[in-house]
Amino acid sequence: MPRETLANAQEAIQEVNRTFSDFLSSGDPAGLARCYAKEAVLMPPNQDLIYGRNNIEGFWRGLMTAGIKSIRLESQLVEQHGDVVCEIGRYTVFIQRNEAVDEGKYLVLWLQESGEWKLFRDIWNSSRPIATP
Repeated sequence: MPRETLANAQEAIQEVNRTFSDFLSSGDPAGLARCYAKEAVLMPPNQDLIYGRNNIEGFWRGLMTAGIKSIRLESQLVEQHGDVVCEIGRYTVFIQRNEAVDEGKYLVLWLQESGEWKLFRDIWNSSRPIATP
């Protein structure tokens, strides 16, 4: 992928990340699920694989119902690998605007679907220490 094309992909991914955050903040799990490719796989911590948009929508709906109100995504590195673009970044999850309940790192493989960049493989894990019993 030429340098300028990768730069365009980075810009588009940043816009999808903003849209993703907006959908979460507005409590719209269906909108959030549309950020994912049709054949997307979600790999949340402490859970099994979640396949497809409908199931991904259900996952995010559950988190919103549990009180997750917003997320901050900070892209650190974007690189091209064949037909996919890999993004590595950091996240912070909030139950209210100022109350962070988790922070960590993520890796997303992005794929173009109908000319739009979509989350294709999404995995993240916390950087907080494991709670002691």
